[in-house]
Amino acid sequence: YTTLNIYFYSRMNTADKLGFCVLPKQGAVGTDYFWNDACHIALAAVPGYQPENNVQGQYNGGNTAVHEVGHWFRLLHTFTGGADCGGPGDMVDDTPSEASLAFGCPVGRDTCRAPGQDPIHNYTDYSDDACLTEFTAGQVNRMLNVYHDIRAPQTEY
Repeated sequence: YTTLNIYFYSRMNTADKLGFCVLPKQGAVGTDYFWNDACHIALAAVPGYQPENNVQGQYNGGNTAVHEVGHWFRLLHTFTGGADCGGPGDMVDDTPSEASLAFGCPVGRDTCRAPGQDPIHNYTDYSDDACLTEFTAGQVNRMLNVYHDIRAPQTEY
């Protein structure tokens, strides 16, 4: 549970997904959940790999792995909660609300009345790789907390 395993697949159904990662949960040690803990990435989403199926290069910059590792650290999608806009969203306070996932790089997109434009540059959205450049400070804090609370090796004294 303390080691990040990333598996790359040449035959992942890229029409449906480019990768997935198991969200951590406490108390999983010794369960099937624990043994399945890993990230799984399609080779089509790796830099230098030739695009296949419907992947036309917009997702082969390597950010699928960054996105999925964010899930390994318990980050949710920026558009979690969807059209609600007033709900907890991704449960990180400094991530602006977003009613739906973004494709391409729709600069200025604002699907919610809440403060801030949609986080189209956030690694946990679905924008093209060239558009993805950041995690928020709150997301970084969450990843650090999850590492220390769940993922870090536990030392007994």
